Amino acid sequence: MDVDKTIVFVAVSMGVYQLVNEFNNIYNMKGLEEYDRAYVISGIITSLLWTVYQYRQGSNYYAMYSAAGLLLGVYTLVQLYRRQKYEA
Repeated sequence: MDVDKTIVFVAVSMGVYQLVNEFNNIYNMKGLEEYDRAYVISGIITSLLWTVYQYRQGSNYYAMYSAAGLLLGVYTLVQLYRRQKYEA
């Protein structure tokens, strides 16, 4: 395995770990007060743009990775709205 492939493997593995950890925190409603809706929406838009760009460039693997981030952003936004609804 060459160095470039090793770097990509480690970076993607760390990113997947972060996504899973973030999803777990949001699913268990830990630390949602740190999230601002405008920040989450900008992240959703960014992930959407990166997904489209990477797909159009033929990088389907990274497009799927960006799509996972997009789904996490949408899930976070839904949880923020649900929490706001219950607190009101």
